[in-house]
Amino acid sequence: MIRAYYIAILLTIALFKILSYIPSFNGSAIAFVPGQFIAHILYVIPFTKYPFYMHVFWTLCVEFQFYLLIGVIYFLSDSPLYKFIFLVLFSLSSLIPFSNSYYLVLNYAAIFALGISLVTLYKNRNWQNIMLPVFFLILIAFKFGIPIFILLLLCSIAVFYFTLIIKPLAFLGDISYSLYLTHTLTLIVFSGISKRLHIDLSHYKLFWLIIEVLVAALFAYIFYLLIEKPSLRLSKHIFYKKTKGSLLQTRLNLK
Repeated sequence: MIRAYYIAILLTIALFKILSYIPSFNGSAIAFVPGQFIAHILYVIPFTKYPFYMHVFWTLCVEFQFYLLIGVIYFLSDSPLYKFIFLVLFSLSSLIPFSNSYYLVLNYAAIFALGISLVTLYKNRNWQNIMLPVFFLILIAFKFGIPIFILLLLCSIAVFYFTLIIKPLAFLGDISYSLYLTHTLTLIVFSGISKRLHIDLSHYKLFWLIIEVLVAALFAYIFYLLIEKPSLRLSKHIFYKKTKGSLLQTRLNLK
């Protein structure tokens, strides 16, 4: 997955460089600044003076913060009480008015906590585990408003009761990360080509929207096949080798 992100960064830089040679292109080439590039690689762009290559990358920075926080603190203890207290405190941190909070995981803590609590509830359905998702949904309604609350409530219900596999949705799920990484680039190119061909996208908006979505999905699928899927296989292979090695070492130690 990380490899796919790196490729997306390089594609973004290369694409803007190519587009800068086209007279009708309104933007400019992205200058390669080592500090900016490294900040993207390390997911720390929000904490630097550099702008994002593509603003959609900001969510990956938040996600990376989440993995660090959960990896370091949440799994310190297997005690249900510890995890309960952690999730409550973590979710309440979303109410703290941090500066630059838009790019901080704590701003979205209630949403992340809801996801974790749903996994716990799915594994063990008792009244105690029901309390947390309800609390987090109330907190989300207060923090983000009723529309987000309704959306996440419906998603929460779907997690438990919607077991039907719909192939088009499953396909979109498979390519969702690639679509996330590439959709903005695809739309930029699509818009540029339409201007070059003097196509007015303001007419028949629904038609052109469908075309844009299909083109974005097609490119995402190609990216998924060529970049994301091989990177997933590679990461699984590395993980398997590490796991196999650690198991072998454990057996040797036991002997």
